[in-house]
Amino acid sequence: MTFVKVPDDLPQPQAYLRAGLPRPEISTVSGRARHHIASNRAIDINGRELPREATPGGVSFTRTDDAGHPDSVLFLLSDQYLSRPARRRLVEEEVIEAGHHPNGPLLLRTGRQVASPPRLPAAPVDATADRIVTFDTSVLVAGIDPALFRPDDALFISAMLYLEQAVTLGNEAARDEDYTAYGHWDLTTPVPIDHYVTRVYQELCSGGSRNPMRDLERDLHRTDLVCAATAILYDATLYTTHPDSYKGLSPHVRTLTYGPVRNKAALTPEPRPDPLVVFGLRPPG
Repeated sequence: MTFVKVPDDLPQPQAYLRAGLPRPEISTVSGRARHHIASNRAIDINGRELPREATPGGVSFTRTDDAGHPDSVLFLLSDQYLSRPARRRLVEEEVIEAGHHPNGPLLLRTGRQVASPPRLPAAPVDATADRIVTFDTSVLVAGIDPALFRPDDALFISAMLYLEQAVTLGNEAARDEDYTAYGHWDLTTPVPIDHYVTRVYQELCSGGSRNPMRDLERDLHRTDLVCAATAILYDATLYTTHPDSYKGLSPHVRTLTYGPVRNKAALTPEPRPDPLVVFGLRPPG
């Protein structure tokens, strides 16, 4: 099938640049957002109250002038930045070892095939009472398991993790065969790496005797530091399989070890690898 660069009927991306407008990129994900084009400088919603979408995405409008050029963009964004944890796997195989390729993508060595549970929607959160949490790359690799989160956790992620999930390099151990996996995050709208996150990220990389980006003993990738900066900005706890790697970072990031069962009601008989073994923090067997 031929690759289609712009899989929607919006004006070309360059037209938005020239008009000084943000492009409603949520329209490129089929089934996850609704986008409308309104011409003749009018957006007619017929007095309807347009609901915020219950899934990541939202509703957006591009208003065009008489020549068809973008004139303005109206976003009615999704409010689903938070979600209960729901079972999700990065790949369909057991992860034996995880790291990063020199070019940047996640690099996994995988074993046997693992049956994935159905991708059921998560239960609604209580935005006023739930504890806000996020996680780093190690949790993404270990797999999202609701039993390993607290019952009142409301989850969000950084856009950096969304990028990690998009393209993953793998090697199947049994046949020593390389492959590439592609993923998509569907539980929440990832929060952006904006100026506020960047400022905290810069602070994490300064002020100490050793820059964590140069400290190989910390076992922290740039993605992890951005996740930590995002957690700090949003006053959230960061789930990770290697909390010791974050010790001493300033400003302080609150971590919680991912692995112990914290929600017995969400236990599943499905076997899962020990995330501490995957990241070499506990010997196998």
